[in-house]
Amino acid sequence: MKNRLNIEAINHLAIRISNDLDPNQIAIPLGSCHSVLCAAPAYLNQHDPITHPNQLQQHNCLSYDYFGTTHWKLSKGDQYYRIPISGSISSNEANVLLFSSLHGSGISQQPLYSAQPFIHNGSLVAILSDWNFTCTRYSRYLCF
Repeated sequence: MKNRLNIEAINHLAIRISNDLDPNQIAIPLGSCHSVLCAAPAYLNQHDPITHPNQLQQHNCLSYDYFGTTHWKLSKGDQYYRIPISGSISSNEANVLLFSSLHGSGISQQPLYSAQPFIHNGSLVAILSDWNFTCTRYSRYLCF
């Protein structure tokens, strides 16, 4: 079998959720992970409602710095926006951004599986949920 993996030869194994893999990594796709933009009601109550992606530029957008990007890509039908973002918090750990959002610090991109319980109980609100957050379909990879 050409896709057979010699597990005994692996000395480092990681599972990553990313579209941007290091070119030196060998990866096997394991599945998909969808994301959502979200913020706490306390943060949103201090601002006008967000109805269009361009409005994100006027907000404190908490960024995941592992990807090295400071923009979010959103689309809806034939509309496509690449929105530059900036904010007071940048982290390479999604939970830091999740807890910052929960405490009203700003808007963050979160894996849907992490944010959904908080959206369900009202601690977070999904933003622009009728838009496709195109950076959100991260594949899980077995990296070695």
